Amino acid sequence: MGSLTSSSADYGIDAIREALERLYPNTAPIHFGTIMRYSLGGPDPLDGISFYERETPLPHWHCISFGMSELYAKTPGSAPDISGWGFEFTFRVARATDDKNVPTWVIPFLNNLARYVFNSGNPFRPGHHMDLRGPLTLEALPTLLSAVAFVADPELEPIDTPNGRLHFLQIVGLTKDELQAAKRWNTRGILRLLEESCPLWITDLERSSITDRADVAAHIRDGIAAEGSALQGEYVAVARWQIADPPRQGVDIELDADGLGDFAELFPARLKFDREFLIWGTKQTIVFRPATTAGFQDAGSGVLVLDITPDLVDRLAQTLKPIPGTYRFDIGGDVVVTVVPTEHAG
Repeated sequence: MGSLTSSSADYGIDAIREALERLYPNTAPIHFGTIMRYSLGGPDPLDGISFYERETPLPHWHCISFGMSELYAKTPGSAPDISGWGFEFTFRVARATDDKNVPTWVIPFLNNLARYVFNSGNPFRPGHHMDLRGPLTLEALPTLLSAVAFVADPELEPIDTPNGRLHFLQIVGLTKDELQAAKRWNTRGILRLLEESCPLWITDLERSSITDRADVAAHIRDGIAAEGSALQGEYVAVARWQIADPPRQGVDIELDADGLGDFAELFPARLKFDREFLIWGTKQTIVFRPATTAGFQDAGSGVLVLDITPDLVDRLAQTLKPIPGTYRFDIGGDVVVTVVPTEHAG
């Protein structure tokens, strides 16, 4: 995808509007703006969201955010060649042909995703995915969609603005099964399969999982077998480690149960393809690294490296379980893993 320069734009917001005008000439969107901007103490990170009513390729709403990039003045000290977080959200929501009601649930939905980025400092990028741990919305019809993936908007190219470059990052709703398949294989493959029934990656709250189809499930299994997992690792609530005191030669690790939920499948899908698998905690990280000689080392900066030989991969995948308890294994030293219950908010 190329980059378009908006030479007539005085502000970032003008460049975005010009890009939308090129896609939707002479079309006024339905726009919802915030009462008080986030930078002035308002509750919502996004300054506004525009909704464009579409009929093709299927009836849907094309929603575009304003506020993930620098809309007005350049923030002092920010990257000169990138506008804000470097993107604006887009989202395509299916609608019935005669339904003219704007899906206003999209407004808090997008603001919650924006709030995550602002609070965590972790921007989304194409290929990323996120478990929402609940339905996309409780305001509309019941839905199986409880996760999202991110992809470059297929109709809006990246643009250069007076405040730097940005791209349009489209959100795509996924079911729990589709999210698991994306983790065990890769997001790109799942989105390619999804696009066959959801052109332009339109999110349809009423759809079933594509993994229910035998041909799709077989394609995913073949992809995992041939390519392994593209997921580098998992973020967990608890990940702590400490080198044991002499004379014991070993390391003590503490992990939360939920963080190990997919370990048995993801770990071998990385290590058997000569790829590292990481578990990130809030302050410390554990790296499982393919190696010819087993061992462990403090790599500094809170990083523990565990060197795993091929004969240990399946054994370790079967040993560490998402069940509270104590697990031990030997990699040239005594590794003791304590799995603790996950503390859920609320």
